[in-house]
Amino acid sequence: MAQGEKNLGKQQIAQVLHDLDRQLTKAVRLFIGGGACGILEYGFQRATGDIDVMGSVPKIGEFKTAIDNVAQHFQLSADWLNDSSKGYVGFLAPDPLKRALPFEDGFEHLQVLLLCRADIVTLKLARGEAVDVQDIAQLVLSNKEQEIIQRNVRFMSKHRPDRAQAVEYRMRELGWADTPRIRPEEIENLSALVQYLEQSGVSVSDSAVAK
Repeated sequence: MAQGEKNLGKQQIAQVLHDLDRQLTKAVRLFIGGGACGILEYGFQRATGDIDVMGSVPKIGEFKTAIDNVAQHFQLSADWLNDSSKGYVGFLAPDPLKRALPFEDGFEHLQVLLLCRADIVTLKLARGEAVDVQDIAQLVLSNKEQEIIQRNVRFMSKHRPDRAQAVEYRMRELGWADTPRIRPEEIENLSALVQYLEQSGVSVSDSAVAK
């Protein structure tokens, strides 16, 4: 962070959100992902430098003065609350907002929604940086959560097959369930073809796909 390099742990995240709430004069809904989401709800044992907003109503620019006031109060960087990661929502099967969890902490104007655990795991796997893998490596996923991740992978494979393949690979590395068996009529791209060949017992390295 540019100003003060202030790290935000769970208590500090709640504090800055409460200060933002006090600065607001009208209702604001924040849809939060990234490290801050994991720290607040899913037990990530670290601090973060900012809060990633996956979407907001109204847009962040419309309450920028309140954001700037919080930054000054806590000596945070100007982008302590930002939506630079909102494009990642496009990797998730519809509708992540309906799967979101409320973070209720006595706010007056602020409504905070958090990415569900399956969705944040999907995005961590898609990005795949060391801190992302570390965040989720110790999580134990329910069958329902694994189903949501698998649905996300199928959706992602239609638009970003490279990312979908990366997610599948990292899931196997972490010992999580493989993606569901794919039928021939569902093969729409390279990622789906590779998955079909592997589940059929054909080594991808020996197939024409790998050449």
